[in-house]
Amino acid sequence: MFHPDVGLLYGFSVPIVCIACVGLLIYSNISDGADVGARIMTDEKTYSLPPLFSFSLGNTMHDMWEAKVYPLAILIGLFSGGE
Repeated sequence: MFHPDVGLLYGFSVPIVCIACVGLLIYSNISDGADVGARIMTDEKTYSLPPLFSFSLGNTMHDMWEAKVYPLAILIGLFSGGE
């Protein structure tokens, strides 16, 4: 970054891109991965209910840990969260 042969554009863009990647990784692991919802369709109208259940990495690991499936909870954490 501060070496004279490295241009100013590259010197500042590489750390910014690295920080952005870490931020996106954190966001992807704490946000919901999927929602389970329901839709009721009649002849005249369609009703959409709010999500019944949301899946996220933290929720999945917590459920596995509470079910005492420790190896699977650790594997999910390492391979999905640790990337």
